[in-house]
Amino acid sequence: VRSGELDPLPLPDDAARRANIEDVAATSDVLPLVWPAQFPDLDTDDAITAATYAKSIGKVAVFSLSLFRQIYAAGADPSSVNTIYLAGAASEIHPRAVDQALSRDKVREQADAATQAARDAGVTSVPALRIGQRLLVGPALLQDAAAVMREALGEGK
Repeated sequence: VRSGELDPLPLPDDAARRANIEDVAATSDVLPLVWPAQFPDLDTDDAITAATYAKSIGKVAVFSLSLFRQIYAAGADPSSVNTIYLAGAASEIHPRAVDQALSRDKVREQADAATQAARDAGVTSVPALRIGQRLLVGPALLQDAAAVMREALGEGK
Protein backbone atom coordinates (compact mmCIF):
# COMPACT_ATOMS: atom_id res chain seq x y z
CA VAL A 1 0.00 0.00 0.00
CA ARG A 2 1.02 3.60 -0.41
CA SER A 3 2.08 4.13 3.20
CA GLY A 4 2.62 7.85 2.69
CA GLU A 5 -1.14 8.15 2.36
CA LEU A 6 -1.56 6.52 5.77
CA ASP A 7 0.06 7.57 9.03
CA PRO A 8 3.70 8.21 8.10
CA LEU A 9 6.66 6.68 9.82
CA PRO A 10 8.30 8.82 12.49
CA LEU A 11 9.25 12.34 11.56
CA PRO A 12 12.85 13.42 12.17
CA ASP A 13 11.84 15.17 15.39
CA ASP A 14 9.84 12.16 16.65
CA ALA A 15 12.79 10.80 18.62
CA ALA A 16 10.77 8.46 20.85
CA ARG A 17 9.02 6.69 17.97
CA ARG A 18 12.23 6.46 15.98
CA ALA A 19 14.09 5.11 19.02
CA ASN A 20 11.43 2.42 19.47
CA ILE A 21 11.93 1.25 15.89
CA GLU A 22 15.71 1.27 16.39
CA ASP A 23 15.35 -0.73 19.63
CA VAL A 24 13.15 -3.35 17.97
CA ALA A 25 15.65 -3.66 15.12
CA ALA A 26 18.62 -3.87 17.50
CA THR A 27 17.03 -6.68 19.51
CA SER A 28 15.92 -8.62 16.44
CA ASP A 29 17.98 -10.84 14.21
CA VAL A 30 18.14 -8.29 11.38
CA LEU A 31 20.78 -6.22 9.64
CA PRO A 32 21.68 -2.94 11.38
CA LEU A 33 19.19 -0.17 10.65
CA VAL A 34 20.39 2.62 8.35
CA TRP A 35 17.89 5.47 7.94
CA PRO A 36 17.90 6.67 4.31
CA ALA A 37 19.17 10.25 3.87
CA GLN A 38 15.78 11.39 2.55
CA PHE A 39 13.85 9.87 5.49
CA PRO A 40 11.02 10.45 6.25
CA ASP A 41 10.31 12.17 2.92
CA LEU A 42 10.73 9.02 0.87
CA ASP A 43 9.27 8.89 -2.62
CA THR A 44 8.03 5.30 -2.72
CA ASP A 45 5.55 5.61 -5.59
CA ASP A 46 7.56 3.55 -8.09
CA ALA A 47 8.63 1.08 -5.39
CA ILE A 48 4.99 0.45 -4.44
CA THR A 49 4.07 0.06 -8.11
CA ALA A 50 6.86 -2.50 -8.57
CA ALA A 51 5.75 -4.33 -5.40
CA THR A 52 2.20 -4.43 -6.76
CA TYR A 53 3.54 -6.04 -9.93
CA ALA A 54 5.58 -8.49 -7.82
CA LYS A 55 2.38 -9.45 -6.01
CA SER A 56 0.72 -10.26 -9.33
CA ILE A 57 3.46 -12.81 -10.12
CA GLY A 58 3.68 -14.31 -6.63
CA LYS A 59 6.89 -12.58 -5.56
CA VAL A 60 5.71 -9.78 -3.29
CA ALA A 61 7.23 -11.21 -0.11
CA VAL A 62 10.73 -11.68 -1.50
CA PHE A 63 10.57 -8.40 -3.43
CA SER A 64 9.37 -6.41 -0.41
CA LEU A 65 12.00 -7.91 1.88
CA SER A 66 14.70 -7.18 -0.70
CA LEU A 67 13.42 -3.63 -1.18
CA PHE A 68 13.29 -2.93 2.57
CA ARG A 69 16.81 -4.35 2.88
CA GLN A 70 18.00 -1.90 0.22
CA ILE A 71 16.23 1.04 1.86
CA TYR A 72 16.71 0.38 5.58
CA ALA A 73 19.93 -1.66 5.69
CA ALA A 74 21.78 0.07 2.86
CA GLY A 75 20.16 3.50 3.16
CA ALA A 76 19.22 3.42 -0.55
CA ASP A 77 16.77 5.86 -2.11
CA PRO A 78 13.48 4.04 -2.92
CA SER A 79 12.75 6.48 -5.76
CA SER A 80 15.88 5.35 -7.59
CA VAL A 81 15.14 2.81 -10.29
CA ASN A 82 18.50 1.20 -9.40
CA THR A 83 17.17 0.42 -5.92
CA ILE A 84 14.09 -1.16 -7.47
CA TYR A 85 16.22 -3.10 -9.98
CA LEU A 86 18.37 -4.49 -7.15
CA ALA A 87 15.29 -5.62 -5.22
CA GLY A 88 13.91 -7.08 -8.44
CA ALA A 89 17.12 -8.96 -9.20
CA ALA A 90 17.09 -10.48 -5.72
CA SER A 91 13.53 -11.58 -6.47
CA GLU A 92 14.29 -12.94 -9.95
CA ILE A 93 12.36 -10.13 -11.63
CA HIS A 94 14.03 -8.91 -14.81
CA PRO A 95 14.70 -5.15 -15.13
CA ARG A 96 12.58 -5.04 -18.30
CA ALA A 97 9.64 -6.44 -16.32
CA VAL A 98 10.20 -3.71 -13.72
CA ASP A 99 10.27 -1.07 -16.46
CA GLN A 100 7.04 -2.40 -17.99
CA ALA A 101 5.31 -2.50 -14.59
CA LEU A 102 6.32 1.11 -13.90
CA SER A 103 4.88 2.24 -17.23
CA ARG A 104 1.48 0.61 -16.83
CA ASP A 105 -1.43 2.62 -15.45
CA LYS A 106 -3.24 -0.60 -14.48
CA VAL A 107 -0.50 -1.57 -12.02
CA ARG A 108 -0.61 1.92 -10.44
CA GLU A 109 -4.41 1.67 -10.22
CA GLN A 110 -4.06 -1.70 -8.44
CA ALA A 111 -1.70 -0.10 -5.90
CA ASP A 112 -4.21 2.71 -5.35
CA ALA A 113 -7.02 0.16 -4.87
CA ALA A 114 -4.92 -1.79 -2.34
CA THR A 115 -4.27 1.42 -0.40
CA GLN A 116 -7.98 2.20 -0.29
CA ALA A 117 -8.80 -1.36 0.77
CA ALA A 118 -6.27 -1.08 3.62
CA ARG A 119 -7.83 2.23 4.71
CA ASP A 120 -11.29 0.63 4.58
CA ALA A 121 -10.02 -2.27 6.73
CA GLY A 122 -8.85 0.16 9.42
CA VAL A 123 -5.13 0.26 8.61
CA THR A 124 -3.73 3.58 9.78
CA SER A 125 -0.01 2.82 9.57
CA VAL A 126 2.39 0.22 8.28
CA PRO A 127 3.50 -2.38 8.89
CA ALA A 128 0.06 -3.93 9.45
CA LEU A 129 -1.02 -7.51 9.92
CA ARG A 130 -4.48 -9.02 10.35
CA ILE A 131 -4.67 -12.25 12.33
CA GLY A 132 -8.26 -13.44 12.47
CA GLN A 133 -10.28 -10.40 13.49
CA ARG A 134 -7.34 -8.67 15.18
CA LEU A 135 -5.48 -5.91 13.35
CA LEU A 136 -1.92 -5.19 14.49
CA VAL A 137 -0.58 -1.89 13.23
CA GLY A 138 2.81 -0.21 13.33
CA PRO A 139 6.10 -1.28 14.89
CA ALA A 140 4.37 -2.86 17.91
CA LEU A 141 3.14 -5.71 15.74
CA LEU A 142 6.69 -7.01 15.55
CA GLN A 143 6.54 -7.65 19.28
CA ASP A 144 2.88 -8.73 19.49
CA ALA A 145 2.39 -10.90 16.40
CA ALA A 146 3.77 -14.17 17.79
CA ALA A 147 1.57 -14.00 20.90
CA VAL A 148 -1.53 -13.14 18.86
CA MET A 149 -0.81 -16.01 16.45
CA ARG A 150 -0.41 -18.48 19.33
CA GLU A 151 -3.70 -17.22 20.77
CA ALA A 152 -5.46 -17.50 17.40
CA LEU A 153 -4.20 -21.08 17.03
CA GLY A 154 -5.42 -21.92 20.53
CA GLU A 155 -1.93 -22.51 21.88
CA GLY A 156 -2.14 -19.74 24.48
CA LYS A 157 -4.67 -21.68 26.58
